[in-house]
Amino acid sequence: DSVTVNVGSMPDFTTSCAPPTQTVTRGSGTSYSLSTTALNGFSSGVTFSVLSMTPSVATPPSISFSNNGAVPNATTTALITTTGSTTPGTYSIIFRGVGGGQTHDCTAVSLTVNGVATASITANGTPGSISIPYNTAATIAWSSQFTTSCSVSPNGWPGLSGSQATGNLTTTTVYTVNCTGPSGSANA
Repeated sequence: DSVTVNVGSMPDFTTSCAPPTQTVTRGSGTSYSLSTTALNGFSSGVTFSVLSMTPSVATPPSISFSNNGAVPNATTTALITTTGSTTPGTYSIIFRGVGGGQTHDCTAVSLTVNGVATASITANGTPGSISIPYNTAATIAWSSQFTTSCSVSPNGWPGLSGSQATGNLTTTTVYTVNCTGPSGSANA
C-alpha cells in the first residue's frame, strides 16, 4: 500500500503598477498606485522600494511610499515630489515588492518632468523701455527655456531665441515675445 501527499502551490503575490505614464511640471507632484494580489493564501506584508530610476541625474524626483508593507490584496501609493531644481526629462522607474520570501518587480513606469516655461526680451540689450533717435533702428533679442514655440509681436518673428533688427522706427513700438511649452505659456 502507498499514500500520496499532495503539496499545494507556494504562497505568492503579484504586483501591478499604474498608471504607465505620468507627466508633471517641476515643483509639483504626482503618484503611482502599486497594487498587490495574494496567491495561494499569501499573508505576509509586501514592502515596495525603487529598484531603479533612469537616467541617473544630479537632482532626480524624490519618491516616498504610503501604506507600504500592507498585506495583499492592497495598494501602496508611491508619492512623487519634484522641486524647482529637479532635473527635467523622462524617467523610467521600476518598483520592487518584497515579502514572504518572494520578490516581484512591476513593469517599468514612465515619469516626465517638464521645466516651467520662461521667456525674456531685450531692446539693444536692455530689458524694459529704451529711447532711440527718430528714424533709427533697435535690435530686439529674445530667449526662452522649456518652450516649443515662440513668436515676437508685432513682427511675428519666430524662434525659441533670436535677434532681429527692427528697421528704422518713426513711432513708439512695443515688442513682446509669446511662447508655449509642455508646461504652459510664457510671455515677456
